[in-house]
Amino acid sequence: MTCPLGSTCEEIKDGAIYRCAWFIEVKGENPNTGEALNERGCAMTWLPMLMIDNSMRQRSTNSAIESFRNEMVKGNEMFLSAYSNQSLLK
Repeated sequence: MTCPLGSTCEEIKDGAIYRCAWFIEVKGENPNTGEALNERGCAMTWLPMLMIDNSMRQRSTNSAIESFRNEMVKGNEMFLSAYSNQSLLK
C-alpha cells in the first residue's frame, strides 16, 4: 500500500514499533456486507466506509424522529379536540 500522506504505517526501528498517528484499528460491522470487522489500516482508507455507516445511522435516527413527531401530532390533535369539546360544554 502507498500512504496518501507519504508516511509508513508501521515500522520497526531500534527495537521499537513506530506507527503513523493515522494507523487505526476499526471494530464493528461492515455497512456494505453486514459481516463482523476487526481490521487495522490507515484512517484515510477507512473514511469512505465510515461515512457510509454514518449516513445509514443518520437515516435511521431521522426515521425515529419522524415517527415520534407523528405520534406527538396525533396526541396534540386528540388533546385539542377533547379540550375544545370540553370548552363548548361550558
